[in-house]
Amino acid sequence: MNRLPAALLVVLAGVTVRMVLYRSNEALFAHPQVDEQEYLEPPAPPFERPPATYFVAGLPYSRAVVSLISLLPSLFFLLALPRTRKNLVLAGLMATEPTLALSGIQLLPEAPAAALTALCLVLVHHCRHRMAGFVLGAAALFRGELLILLPLLPILGRRGRTMLLFALAAVAPVVAVNMASGGPPSVASTGGLNLWIGSDWSLLKTPPGVEFEQLMEVRPETPFAERAFSVIGEDPAGWAFRGFLKALAFFTLPGPGRNIDSGEALRPLIVLLGVTALFLAGMAGIRRDPASLLMVAGVLSAFLFFPSVRYRVVFLPAFALTAACLPWKRLIPAVSAVLALSLFLQYPAHVRPGLNTVLTAQNALRENNTTRCLALLSEAERQGFEGADIHNIRASAMAIEGREFREVLLEFGRAMEAAPRSPTVWRNMAVFLWNYGRTQHAIEAAQTAMRLNPVLEAELSEILDSRTE
Repeated sequence: MNRLPAALLVVLAGVTVRMVLYRSNEALFAHPQVDEQEYLEPPAPPFERPPATYFVAGLPYSRAVVSLISLLPSLFFLLALPRTRKNLVLAGLMATEPTLALSGIQLLPEAPAAALTALCLVLVHHCRHRMAGFVLGAAALFRGELLILLPLLPILGRRGRTMLLFALAAVAPVVAVNMASGGPPSVASTGGLNLWIGSDWSLLKTPPGVEFEQLMEVRPETPFAERAFSVIGEDPAGWAFRGFLKALAFFTLPGPGRNIDSGEALRPLIVLLGVTALFLAGMAGIRRDPASLLMVAGVLSAFLFFPSVRYRVVFLPAFALTAACLPWKRLIPAVSAVLALSLFLQYPAHVRPGLNTVLTAQNALRENNTTRCLALLSEAERQGFEGADIHNIRASAMAIEGREFREVLLEFGRAMEAAPRSPTVWRNMAVFLWNYGRTQHAIEAAQTAMRLNPVLEAELSEILDSRTE
């Protein structure tokens, strides 16, 4: 088949999948935890986020750009690998793989990292190891987990050492600029935080809202990496067992997450998770080559930090390329193993049911659509969501609607029972009390919020300044 018509078919299939996912999840994407809005802020060193993503997010029509970038792995496989029917099928499956498509419709660094990972593997196939190493380093500027691969590269001998050298050449200038500006190595700035989160089930089970916010305030003077090493040192065997379960959960469908419920987001195209299972079966074809080392790095990332659908897609091109080379007699048992893990693995850190609905409700609150917000919160409770977030959001919506003072106060009280050290809850309580004329109590709540998070001082200045009046 001619490559140009095949490429058009692949792009059409991929665009269709992405449009379906976007239309079914559009209301969810305005939440900062889901669609990294911080990337749209002007970047300046020291970078707090993967630096390359600032550039992509700052482009016109950035979401469409990221969507097209997420199609690049399939096009690289189609256009740069030998012209065979198998590679055509591989390209088509890569374009329609649902978790990569989900990352492609978000302003996240995973899709660009996956595209560069695929390009690296194609360059290796053509024996261009210097360029492959540089591209791998560029991919690490999007997703720092790829740095785990670098110490593994010498296993490949001379070509691996060449890739390592050029990968470092891509990463080193950005790291130098960031550290000279007073920041950490930007490609791994959240490494300590993620290591800490992944060290304990209670941290992983806490959704990224006001409950997790107060965990960040525990021993704020202690770096996250130090907290993680403390947990590991106290119970190394327990930590290793948790890591083992996290590594197994890496292979589950649709896959674990923290910021969103990926299974719910993928529901319109749930049947396409069969493609993901097929790709993940590539682990059965591990050998001494760059694709296999990437697969190992992905599993090590889950072991050390935590598994997540959005992080896994970075390594998916390596799994896909390896799976395409497996004979059926090895592929079928491997797919069966993925399905068995998905059905029977008891992973203690799955996201809370109804999380997507709660995040959508919070977006509705930002738009001052309190009626929709409250309806969504009721739906989230029916779906099984429990915790401080639902009460904090509901109380804020009720206050905006001007509900009775006691009714709103009771709802804020429920939020504080679950998250008594959340700066956001105390800030919202301060504003509520201020608007209802309870000046002294508002000042006390604002002072508590500021002690928990000094950044809130400017936002609460009107309430705090009333102390001197």
